[in-house]
This record gives sequence, structure tokens and C-alpha cells, in this order.
Amino acid sequence: MIKLKIVLIGPSKSGKSTIANFLSEAIDYTNTEYRPTPGVRILEFELKNNESSQTEIELWDCSGEMRFESYWPVFLWNAHGVILIYNPEDVEQVSQLERYYEQFVTNSYVPKKNTLIMAHTKKSGFKAPMPDFGDEMSKTTYERVNIFEDSDKLRNVFENYISMVVTDAVDFDQDDLSHFSMSL
Repeated sequence: MIKLKIVLIGPSKSGKSTIANFLSEAIDYTNTEYRPTPGVRILEFELKNNESSQTEIELWDCSGEMRFESYWPVFLWNAHGVILIYNPEDVEQVSQLERYYEQFVTNSYVPKKNTLIMAHTKKSGFKAPMPDFGDEMSKTTYERVNIFEDSDKLRNVFENYISMVVTDAVDFDQDDLSHFSMSL
């Protein structure tokens, strides 16, 4: 079984914990009362890849508060992927997202292709246009999600993302093994 560490990060009040709760089936995700995450919450669950294999997911639901910025390197340690979540209804979160991208993707060892941006809206029918991100960030996979309107889409987006990260992790492990055997 493959084990993946996925980091969820983004501005405060963007819906990271709601999405983490839904994906992990940990607790009721429909509770809309805001409770900030103190530092980080780690949720572990299994995701079926196909008929014969499963992936163990370690989902790190990281606080978006800047007072935890000094812990960000710890959150990223050995991460296989990063999901950046923001609320497009809040224009300030778009500019904040660029800082998270820089810290969690540009300045990390996580492959850029293992990054996903989720525009998580809470308003019914809200269709925000994709922001004009910088050159590098605009190449990142971008998905609009609304957990309350289309939870199936959110689950499909996540499962497709995990499949891509699993492929990358398996390729990386195979490369590591070939280098090891060559040095013997």
C-alpha cells in the first residue's frame, strides 16, 4: 500500500477543514460554524485507487494563520503534494494565495505538478473567474468546487489528483531503487 502525505493550506476561513472533514469522512462537514485550526490537524484515511490497490492518505489540514508560518517547513517535510484552497468570494484571499504558493510550492521540494488549487465557494451558483496568477502559478491545475452544491465533483477532483500523485510517487520510488542498485 502506498502512503501519501498531502498538505492543505490557504488563507483562514477558506474552507480547508470543511474539505478535509469531507474527504476523510472524519466528522460532519456540514457544520458551518467557523473554528480556526490551531496549527495543524492530521487526518488519516484510505482511498481505493482501483479494484486491487489502496492508498493511505495522511492529510495535513494546516492553519492559514500567519502566526504559524515558522512551522510551515515542518508541515511540508516529506510531503508528496500540496492543495492550496481559497475562497474566491474574498478578493483578499487571491493575493494571499500567491504567498502560500511561494512558500509551499516554489520554495519546497514538492513537485509543482503535484500541486492543486481549489477555489472553494460557499455561495450557491457562484462562478468566480480564474484569477490572473503569475506565470508559474497559472500553470497549476485549478478547480472550482462547492462542497455543498456538488460534493461528488470535489471527491472526483481529489481522487484524480491522488491518482496523479501516486503515479509520481511510484515513479520516484522506482528511480530511487534503480540508483541504489547501480551503486552496489
